[in-house]
Amino acid sequence: MTKKIKQTSHRLIEGSGNKLAARIRKHNGYGSDFKKHPWGDSRVNSDQCGLEAHHIITTKNLGTPDWKKYRKAYEYDINSWENGVMLPSEPDIACQAFTHVHRSHHNGGLDFTSVKTKYWKEGEPETEVSDDVASYLRGLDYMT
Repeated sequence: MTKKIKQTSHRLIEGSGNKLAARIRKHNGYGSDFKKHPWGDSRVNSDQCGLEAHHIITTKNLGTPDWKKYRKAYEYDINSWENGVMLPSEPDIACQAFTHVHRSHHNGGLDFTSVKTKYWKEGEPETEVSDDVASYLRGLDYMT
């Protein structure tokens, strides 16, 4: 006879962009890469094709009091395909797709306030950013 064991808590499964992307690829029938994804970027030579997996519910969220209660009852796999979306990593593709840019780990990004103060003075009307400045901003490495 098998003894039923009540588990008082479940382990925290850390978020992994690679695991999430692989599960999204498998579930949606993309095979080994995202070349057939409508937002796939042929300029990027990788299995991700310029796309990055984004967790809807993040590892950080799972540490909140409510999620700790849920995890006590259930083991939630943060890397399940249902918890993710693929987003472009290049601004021009994101603009064409009318969606967000995703640049890995969330520890980098463009601080709009500091960029705005560089190009616009307080109290002056905002003016359009010239093409060469816009090109420079699009080319920034957001991970530094």
